[in-house]
Amino acid sequence: CSFYVYFICLLVYFVASALQIIKGRKAEKKQMMYMASVQDNNGHICGGFLVSEYFVMTAAHCAPNVVLGTHNLKKVDDTMRYDVKMCKHSFKDVLSGNDIMLLKFLSKNDNYG
Repeated sequence: CSFYVYFICLLVYFVASALQIIKGRKAEKKQMMYMASVQDNNGHICGGFLVSEYFVMTAAHCAPNVVLGTHNLKKVDDTMRYDVKMCKHSFKDVLSGNDIMLLKFLSKNDNYG
């Protein structure tokens, strides 16, 4: 019985350590303005990135609401939220593939470049 407890503890330890970012460092403010937070009404769901002044690329299973220009998602105001529309794609579900989506801003975005 104690062997199984020991085994489970080791398994949990190695799985938890595999999920950590190794040699990562905290990004400085305004350093990664091309990164997007794709959100629903409850907050962050997926990451995304700016492709141009008009497009964000993200996973197709994500919600179509985008926040840009913040270092801290707990301090988001309305000037950081952007209205977008989803571009047509052939996504059905995560298992079938094609889990990629372009979101188009309804107006030009100033965070690109």
